[in-house]
Amino acid sequence: MACQSVCVIMDEQALLGLNPNADARYRHRAMAYFEQLKESQDGWEVCAEALSKGIYNDDHVKFFCFQVLEHQIRFRHAGLSAVQQQLIRETLMKWLQIQVLNNSFMLFKSILDFKSVLDFIFVVFADYSG
Repeated sequence: MACQSVCVIMDEQALLGLNPNADARYRHRAMAYFEQLKESQDGWEVCAEALSKGIYNDDHVKFFCFQVLEHQIRFRHAGLSAVQQQLIRETLMKWLQIQVLNNSFMLFKSILDFKSVLDFIFVVFADYSG
């Protein structure tokens, strides 16, 4: 079930491993953490909340959150409730609104913009393919 407020905080220590200058031990912890989020039943909700509320400014964290959402959309979308599917759509729309309001979204100026657009496409495909 989705949180109505920030009720789950990401593993801040693991997030340190997303820094390109992090040592191998921290990078390994970060990768393991995001694999754990991808495989858990509700890990995607943590990422959805982080994206929709703009909790993290670091593009590396946002990118990995989009990775987790993409995994959910591609492999589990059909098994989600209508409420959960709507939460994913709302998350993507909220993230896009934040980018537009901050004048920070320029289509494909960065890999993060590309990743977000790719997730939009996956949602549309999942919603209308079956």
